[in-house]
Amino acid sequence: MAGVVTSTILLGAHRWQGLRERMFIALGFAVAMLATAWLLAPLGISKIRATPTWCLASAGASVLAFMLLYWICDVRSKTRWAAFVKPAGENTLLTYLLPDFYSYLSALVGFAYFDRHFRTGAPGVVRAVVFTLLMLVISGMLTRRRIRLQL
Repeated sequence: MAGVVTSTILLGAHRWQGLRERMFIALGFAVAMLATAWLLAPLGISKIRATPTWCLASAGASVLAFMLLYWICDVRSKTRWAAFVKPAGENTLLTYLLPDFYSYLSALVGFAYFDRHFRTGAPGVVRAVVFTLLMLVISGMLTRRRIRLQL
């Protein structure tokens, strides 16, 4: 819902016509969610349990990220830097399901090395980044070969 509200603020046809006004309202929305998350922090924060603190904090951060990307890509028209994620946007369902295919295939053949190693800290972050880039490369290769998943 935060995405719908943010998209409506920044992209919708409404009375907030100026870019500055739309960005200010979106910033206020993000700050309100982050401040509320901070106030609720003593109640606990958990992604798994989807606590209000987690939901508000991640939604607030997402709105800030969306604002930054909106400014860079839509307002300033700087999009070439994002060419490496283009396959993910062209074939989203395939890109989304590729990690599951990897998981099922590795379980089928009994490959569990990465399940036991490089799980936490800096090695875990590097593993996640490398895995994500690998999924983007595979998605790009499959998309170029016209292999698509669609509903």
